[in-house]
Amino acid sequence: MENILSLDAQIGHRIPREIIMRALGYKDPNSAGDAIRGLVDEHLNAVVAAAEPQVIYCGTAFNITGNRVELPSGHVFTGKTLHQAVGKCDGLVVGLVTLGRKVDKAIAEASSQDAFCGYLMDVISGLLVEMAAHQFWQHLVGELSREGYKATSFVSPGAAGFPLVEQRQVFSFLKPERIGVSLTDSCLMEPTKSLTLIMGYGKDIVPAKHSHDCSTCDMEDCLIRGIHIDLTESNAG
Repeated sequence: MENILSLDAQIGHRIPREIIMRALGYKDPNSAGDAIRGLVDEHLNAVVAAAEPQVIYCGTAFNITGNRVELPSGHVFTGKTLHQAVGKCDGLVVGLVTLGRKVDKAIAEASSQDAFCGYLMDVISGLLVEMAAHQFWQHLVGELSREGYKATSFVSPGAAGFPLVEQRQVFSFLKPERIGVSLTDSCLMEPTKSLTLIMGYGKDIVPAKHSHDCSTCDMEDCLIRGIHIDLTESNAG
């Protein structure tokens, strides 16, 4: 299983406006005035127009030795979170989702003209890349289910118990330069609106209900929880 897919940027229009308002500091989204709501709609449209979401992914077998998740290719992940998530799985899918470089350029141009508008575009594009990752997860769930497999949630380097430095293993394995994504010396990605993702699959595992397992995260005010409520399709059936 190896592929490069284009995703649908139009899913950005389904970002709940209350999620964006919360990110802007409005505890009561309804308290935002017409001017703010207009700016949100304007910059949401701009982000969607600039986004060229793509994903590169590859399935692989693996072995577990202690806390090490070892791939036949020689790549090794040591994150405790990944080890716990895939311990009972038959295989892994390693993937990377990006919105492309035009989004970074659009954010920079907006920021140069107005700091708030640049911040607004940054917030919206951050939500859009999460939704693109969810769209990709749903695609994988369907693809795997046709082969009799169930899927876990995604885990990512940089999350709790999964060191960011393991981005280097993901990049060495996937070679996402093929879709224009590079890794800095500090293990940050360019374009910035990119996510690396790993999920497990198996025939005898409990399927995940969501692309992200919020129970493993201590960020109680995470904005993505709202996206799960509104957009997730169940993988439990």
